[in-house]
Amino acid sequence: MTSPGQRIALGTGIHQLEWLEETRAGQEMLAASRQGDRRPRCMCAPGGIEMYIGRRGRLFYLSRMPGTGSLHADSCASGESTT
Repeated sequence: MTSPGQRIALGTGIHQLEWLEETRAGQEMLAASRQGDRRPRCMCAPGGIEMYIGRRGRLFYLSRMPGTGSLHADSCASGESTT
């Protein structure tokens, strides 16, 4: 489950993760960005943390980069559990 407040820097703007993953416009933005050379950034920490765009069938999704879970804020859905 994603946090409704999780914000992602993608392209020239900052978007809600929920919007990116659950709307047609968001899916189109993820598809287009997947072809680019700039990674989206989770804005839970200053400067953001790089994420990657994956694909399952026709749906695009964002996931944390390997080894970056501890860099995310404790309240971030992409963060690594410390328990």
